[in-house]
Amino acid sequence: MMIGFALAAVGLDSVTGTLRLTFGFTSLLKGFDFLIAVIGLFGIGEILETLEEGLAFKGASARINFKVVLETWKELPRYWATSLRSAAVGCSWESCPAGQRRPLS
Repeated sequence: MMIGFALAAVGLDSVTGTLRLTFGFTSLLKGFDFLIAVIGLFGIGEILETLEEGLAFKGASARINFKVVLETWKELPRYWATSLRSAAVGCSWESCPAGQRRPLS
């Protein structure tokens, strides 16, 4: 928590105009972007938690049941209209250049 407060204090104070924790670096005048600081602190916390727990996988092992796969494939013909509509929309969007895409409404 103290690291978060320290990162929030870096930069130019908006009320008094004094420099806080810049240590003579002009690149620190703007301070830290909040989103980058939060992502970095979250990442550091996750890394520390992983190191503490070890790298052991504790989840259940997943197996693919071939019978379930066949049952799913048997249901796909029921959705032929949805498949054709999705293919048409996808092809129409892919035919447009990336900068000129417009919704089909």
